[in-house]
Amino acid sequence: MNKYIKIEALEKAVIDLILQKEDTLLRKQFANSRVLSREFTGTGFYTNYEVPDLSLCSSPQLNTVLPENACVEAIINGLTAMGFVLFIRDGKISFLEGYTYGEEMPENIEGFTLRRF
Repeated sequence: MNKYIKIEALEKAVIDLILQKEDTLLRKQFANSRVLSREFTGTGFYTNYEVPDLSLCSSPQLNTVLPENACVEAIINGLTAMGFVLFIRDGKISFLEGYTYGEEMPENIEGFTLRRF
């Protein structure tokens, strides 16, 4: 299966978990967003999003990272641990960063488990 399709399933699950306890507008933003670009770094990735509807924008002054007081982690293929941070810029979802803890990111994502702590 295509790497991009599998990474999208991981991204969606991660962002859904991150936004589970967040503002309704941010969840609506994600539901209406689209991927602008994705960069693989070898030890992780950056996925940039576009939120087309400005009415879904939360406070324009909001610049933060989520989760603020918790960590979302995935175990990829039962072996590789990854952490995630969702960046909010000017009140809109901007990008998701996924990173390993120094290991190479697997080429193929066969499966994953998530946890929030």
